[in-house]
Amino acid sequence: MEICIVEAKKNDAKNLLIFFKQIGSETNNLTFGKEGFGDDVEKEEKILEKYRLSQSCLLLAKNSDNKIIASSSLVISDKPRLSKKGEIGVSVLKEFWNLGIGSALLKKLICIGKEKKLYKLDLKVAQDNFSAIHLYEKLGFMKKGEEDGMLYVEGKQIKGYFYELIL
Repeated sequence: MEICIVEAKKNDAKNLLIFFKQIGSETNNLTFGKEGFGDDVEKEEKILEKYRLSQSCLLLAKNSDNKIIASSSLVISDKPRLSKKGEIGVSVLKEFWNLGIGSALLKKLICIGKEKKLYKLDLKVAQDNFSAIHLYEKLGFMKKGEEDGMLYVEGKQIKGYFYELIL
């Protein structure tokens, strides 16, 4: 299977909203559910434009049909005292799990973080997301703490872990 990793552009907004709804319905490990981020394409275009104009980035993995199959983000604060670290996230459609796509996206984010001279990358992960935890630890992320009730899904609190990678 051929995939390409690209930086999200304004014209990806509609397909990105479709992607978020699909992935939100496939897993309980995200901060959103099947509602995704709504249907407001214009709002999503503005968000993508804000990414483009900032130090942050949103990467998309697309298949040969140009369908978004995964996304990853690196969010960097514009506040000077917070601008040398980034928070990352990654999500992959269920049918593409365990094919190395998440790994490829994370490796790209790590490279971008180094290029931007960040000193560390942070992330949060649900305690029962064992595949993601394995991947993060394989790439050198270290567990730094935990949070009871990081997510609240279907009436249950889900504990989460904080991880960091010193660059």
